[in-house]
Amino acid sequence: MKFSIERGALLKAVSQTQSVVERRNTIPILGNVLIEAENDKVSFRATDLDIEIIDHATLGLIILAFGLTTDAQTFRCFIIGVFQSANRDNPIDVYFSAQSS
Repeated sequence: MKFSIERGALLKAVSQTQSVVERRNTIPILGNVLIEAENDKVSFRATDLDIEIIDHATLGLIILAFGLTTDAQTFRCFIIGVFQSANRDNPIDVYFSAQSS
């Protein structure tokens, strides 16, 4: 799974959805963000069961439509850390690979 998106748009969407996610919760999946990509849009969705936030961003490129969840806090820190030196308007490529344990 691969998509290309502007760093600023990705960081904005992830930050907004991560804001509803509580660091400590009794249901682990509530700490995740759902990322779904199809056509030329990607959506980021998170909930604490009282509030749900959905943010959309336009993609530059998508190789395969997909949906996955990942830890919201970790993903946001990764985006900030790895792409900190990148120009805010330059597109970045995000790859996800499925691994079985």
